Amino acid sequence: GNLCMITGGRNLGRVGTVVNRERHPGSFDIVHIKDTLGHNFATRLNNVFIIGKATKSYVSLPRSKGVKLSIAEERDKRLAAKAASASRRIHVHIPVLGYSKELPHNLEFLVDILL
Repeated sequence: GNLCMITGGRNLGRVGTVVNRERHPGSFDIVHIKDTLGHNFATRLNNVFIIGKATKSYVSLPRSKGVKLSIAEERDKRLAAKAASASRRIHVHIPVLGYSKELPHNLEFLVDILL
């Protein structure tokens, strides 16, 4: 099957390999697609745009490579990113100056200068 991207409908933006095409004369043809995680989904033929042969894409793909995460996976990814950014922050407290602030990790050099 060819590599394709979905251009409309509920699966908008997903990328996968065409597995099968169901012909329905007088109605919409249905295309069955399998993504890189092995999830199968189906959409109308009008929503499918071929972007490459087999697994080779002829256009650049988005950062997520067109893989749709489940709601739970999205939540876990978001929470992990939030925890990672919180762990990279440092808290500066200088009681003499009455200064207390949380800084991003890339401003650590200020702490060395102040102390």
